[in-house]
Amino acid sequence: MANQERKRPVHWTDKLAEFDRRWIFLAMAIAIVTPLIKPLNLPVKPSPMVQDVFYAVDALEEGDVVFLSLDLDPASTPELEPFFKAVALHLKRKNVKMLIATTWYAAPPLVERWIAETIEQSIIGPDDKDYKGVPDRAYRKNVDFVWLGFREGREAVITSLGKSIRKTFDGTAQDGTPLDQVPIMEGIDALK
Repeated sequence: MANQERKRPVHWTDKLAEFDRRWIFLAMAIAIVTPLIKPLNLPVKPSPMVQDVFYAVDALEEGDVVFLSLDLDPASTPELEPFFKAVALHLKRKNVKMLIATTWYAAPPLVERWIAETIEQSIIGPDDKDYKGVPDRAYRKNVDFVWLGFREGREAVITSLGKSIRKTFDGTAQDGTPLDQVPIMEGIDALK
């Protein structure tokens, strides 16, 4: 008996290494499917920053003009696009005009797609039965919004917009239209 070796207790990490991973997949499947079958109805509480944005947009009057800098890339699109769509819907419901630009080099194709899907089309129309608010409408390019395009320089571009939008964007919209011929730009030369 003295020659018998004592068995060393099995460490928990050794047990974990031998654990059948199919149990983990089953637990994940249950965790994903359960809320789909029986929603948890957790309360949604907007953050103070979200409330500030909502109230700032809500305080705008019909015909006011706002500047949107849509700085995103493919990796951040799933996170930022719902925010942009919500803000665009709120702005469109209030008939606020938009100046749209970007200071992010990867953004122009994403912004152009977003403009085509969100700005130039109605997001929520009058036939949407689940929506109780005011429906929005399709915006017209260079009348209700202008796509100024991309400018490199981030902070320098935003600072320059406070002096002259026309100089910052070489006096033209992204499509080549002179800003002096764009109705939305009438009386607007700098951001305030």
